[in-house]
Amino acid sequence: MKIRELLWNYPEILAKIVRLFAPISYIALTLLVLFLSGTFVLSKSDFRSMLIRKDRTIIREGVVGHLTNLNPIYIPQGQVDRDLQMLTFRKLVKISPKGEPLPDLAVKWSVSTDSKKYTFSLDPEARWHDGVSVTSDDVVFTFETARELATKLSQETIGQGFEGVKVKKVSDREFTITISQSSATFWETISIYIIPAHILREVSLSQFAENVFSKAPVGNGIYEIVSSGDSGVILKKSAYTQSSAVENYEYYMYNNVKDLEVAFRNNRLDIVSGVSLRDMDYVNEYRENYDILQFVVNTRKKAIFLNSRMKAFGNSSMRRAISYLLDKEKLISEADIDGQAVYSSFSVKSWAYDRSLKYPKYNPKLGAQELALAGYKKEAKSGFFQSTDGKILTFTLTYLDNKSNEVITKQIKKQFGDEGIILNLDPQSFDRLTKETLATRDYQMLLYEIETSIDPDQYDLWHSLRVDYPYLNLSGYTNERVDIFLEKGRTQIKRTERVNSYNIVQRLLNEDIPAIMIYEPQFNFVVSDRIKNVDLGGINFPEERYNTLSKWEL
Repeated sequence: MKIRELLWNYPEILAKIVRLFAPISYIALTLLVLFLSGTFVLSKSDFRSMLIRKDRTIIREGVVGHLTNLNPIYIPQGQVDRDLQMLTFRKLVKISPKGEPLPDLAVKWSVSTDSKKYTFSLDPEARWHDGVSVTSDDVVFTFETARELATKLSQETIGQGFEGVKVKKVSDREFTITISQSSATFWETISIYIIPAHILREVSLSQFAENVFSKAPVGNGIYEIVSSGDSGVILKKSAYTQSSAVENYEYYMYNNVKDLEVAFRNNRLDIVSGVSLRDMDYVNEYRENYDILQFVVNTRKKAIFLNSRMKAFGNSSMRRAISYLLDKEKLISEADIDGQAVYSSFSVKSWAYDRSLKYPKYNPKLGAQELALAGYKKEAKSGFFQSTDGKILTFTLTYLDNKSNEVITKQIKKQFGDEGIILNLDPQSFDRLTKETLATRDYQMLLYEIETSIDPDQYDLWHSLRVDYPYLNLSGYTNERVDIFLEKGRTQIKRTERVNSYNIVQRLLNEDIPAIMIYEPQFNFVVSDRIKNVDLGGINFPEERYNTLSKWEL
C-alpha cells in the first residue's frame, strides 16, 4: 500500500486495528479520554503536582547572578559565590546571631587569661572531599596564604583582616592563634572557610586566583561539586558528611529575572531565592505549591555616602540638610523596595544600638535651615536652593548600573528635585566603579550597599585610618573622638564598657552625618512545599539559609 493511500484511508485502518485488539483497545481508548478530560478540569497547581519529579532526592534552586570565584580565600563578589562556598565548605568556627562562637571545624578551644592566645582542637572526622583529613596544616596554610595574597599582591582576600594574627601548628589536630592585643572582634575575624594545603601548596601566588580550584574547588562541607559551569553547579552529598535527605543539589544561575521565570513556570525549579517580590509576582499563581519565606538582612545596608573630601560635603550643615530632605519611607514605597528603613549604621537588633538618640528623619523645614547655614536659600521664583551668587545647588550621585539601582536613584532624583536640589545621576559598570571610582574615591555622593559584622565594631567604616582604598570609609570621614572610641570598643572585653564607647560613636555620627543610611534589604526565599523543615530563624546572612539543610526533608 502506498503512503498516500495509507493516509487517505487511515480512519478505516484505525477501526480495523481497534476491532482486532478488542477489548484491550476499548479500555485503552477509554483511559485516554478520561486522562485528557481530567487535564482540563485540573487546576494549574494540581497539574504541576502531577508533574513533580519522581526523583525525591534532588533540589533545584534558581537565582539571578553569576559565579565569580569559589575559592573562599577571596572576598566574595556576589551572593552566588557566598551560597556555593557555604554548600561546599565548613568554617573554622560559626557565629551565632548574638555574636558568640559556635563549633564547626574547630570543636573545642581554650583562651589564655589575657585573651591573646587561643588553643583549638579540630574535628577528627573532618575530611576533604577527596578523603584526606583536615589538619592544622590546612589552617596555617589558609591564614598565611590569604595574608600573603593581600600584602604582596594587593588582592582582596580575607587576609586583609589578619593584621597581628599568628597561627601555629601544635599537632595534626591542634593549633594556636595568637593576637597582638585582645580583641572583641576576634571570633568574627577567624570565622573563615579553610582551604586544602595538599592541593594548593604548590600553586604560585600569581596563579592562585586563576587556578581551576576557583571554579571547581575540593571542599570539606556537606556537598561536593560534580560539575561547574556558567549556567549552574551540580553538587552531591559528600561521603564524609552528616546525613541528609537531600542527596543532590543543583544550583542554577540565570542572566535575568525573565529567564528565571521561564524556568520556574516550566517546573524546573524547587527554590527561587534572592529575587525581589516585584520581579516574581508570577509566584502568586502557584501559592498552593510554594511558600514565600522572608527575612531582613540586618548586616547589610543601602546607603548614600557623602564624600567629605569634596568641598560641598566638607560642611556638616550640608550633610545634615541632605539627610533631612530624603523621605526614606516614601522612597521605599515609591521604588517598591524589599526592605525596611534605617537611620543608623548600627542595627536596631544590635545590643549596642542607642535607642535614646533622635535620629534625623524627613523634615524639609530643618533641611532648609541647615542649608541656610551652608549658604543656600530657596528662591521662590525658581523653586531651587541657590547660593548668594545665584548658583543652583547641584550634586552628582554615583552608583552601580543595574535595574534595582536605576529605580531607586530615579526616585531619589525626583525627591531632591521636588525639594529644590538638582541631582545628576552617574551610573557606572561594575569594573569602572570598583577599579576606578572607588579606588580613587572620585565621587560626590555614592549609593552603595555595605555589609557590617554581627559584632557592632565599625572601625572599617568610620576610622580615619580606613579612608583609603580598599577600606570602607567611603565618606572620607575623620573625627578624632570617633577614632578613640572605635579603638576602645574593639579592645574592651566587658559589654557594658563597649556599649558606652559605641553610644558615643553613634552620637557623634548622628551629629556629623557622614552617610545617609537608607534601608536594610529583605531576602526572599521561594520554596516548594515538598521540601519540609526549612527554617530561616536565627541567621545573619542569606547564605546561612543552608544552616539547617541537613534537616530538610523531601
